[in-house]
Amino acid sequence: MRSTTRDHPGALVLDSAEVTLSRMRFRFLHGFGVAAQTSRDVTVEGCQFQAPPDSGRHSAGFADFIPVLRLLGTSCRARLPLRRELPDGLVGWTAVENVTRTPTVQIVRNIFRNVPTRGVLVTSRRAVLIEENRFEHTGMASIYVSGDAAEWWESGPVRDVTIRGNEFVEPGGPAIHLDPRNTQCDQRRAVHSGVLVTENQFVLDGVPALDAKSTRGIRFRDNSIVQRGQETPDIILRSCFDVRIELDSAGRKRAPSGGLGEINA
Repeated sequence: MRSTTRDHPGALVLDSAEVTLSRMRFRFLHGFGVAAQTSRDVTVEGCQFQAPPDSGRHSAGFADFIPVLRLLGTSCRARLPLRRELPDGLVGWTAVENVTRTPTVQIVRNIFRNVPTRGVLVTSRRAVLIEENRFEHTGMASIYVSGDAAEWWESGPVRDVTIRGNEFVEPGGPAIHLDPRNTQCDQRRAVHSGVLVTENQFVLDGVPALDAKSTRGIRFRDNSIVQRGQETPDIILRSCFDVRIELDSAGRKRAPSGGLGEINA
């Protein structure tokens, strides 16, 4: 068996600008793939992260292929100069996000196939576009939007996410999972907001097209959903508000008993 220690990435883009990786083949990555941090205008185009044919391997790596990081610290203590007083009630651990380092993201016309975890994990408060990609048989959610200040300490809320014109084929978890890790939900203060899911095609087997928690302003329209296997709601919502879901028979193929599932929405 192999060591699971992620002691280094395959490549590192650090404090750089206007970096393009084009038509490269990554056949095996010991840990992380191409890591980028505190950089701008990083483009990855026409690259393959795939095990060599006939090698007997099923995956080209054992961690994130393209982790784009901002400021990541675990159990980190820092002294910060403040321009104004902190709000009352801050006790114990408090997470601080460096919002000047949050990127805009475009993930367009890629194929994600047989990834053992998520296809895309993205969390940025600036504009995120995920368009015209194909996700096949990901082990977990095809698109995972987190928001974590308790375990990995690496991400905050999203404010502007567009998921448009993608194909989702039998993911192992929800095709799109909006999953902030907050333990207390308040509909007046949702973690995420501004998520548009439109013109996508879903072929699913026992998982929802969308599973969302603590999100305001979801728009789900003009999507095609085909459900196979066990009866499962197409949509699951928890502590979400200002939500507009459009599901009609023309865009959905399934036994009549399935449909929209709303939990505490």
